Amino acid sequence: FTYPLATTPPPPASLQDYIMGKRGGAGTVYSEKPAQEKADGTVVKAWQRMPTQLLLEWTQQQKRPKPYYNKARSWDASK
Repeated sequence: FTYPLATTPPPPASLQDYIMGKRGGAGTVYSEKPAQEKADGTVVKAWQRMPTQLLLEWTQQQKRPKPYYNKARSWDASK
């Protein structure tokens, strides 16, 4: 009877990866996320934030309850 050998994780690609891990250090190039299209057709780039997102962040900073939004209904039944 033989015991199975313990598997070791593969070594990091470089010493820099070993030291910094997944964090990024000096000289790290961050790629920008592509623009997102919302359900209503609004295109939002990575650096833009919607008013609802700004209000949510403000309420979290002020330790207030999360804002609640009612869904607006259209008079036209086909929409």
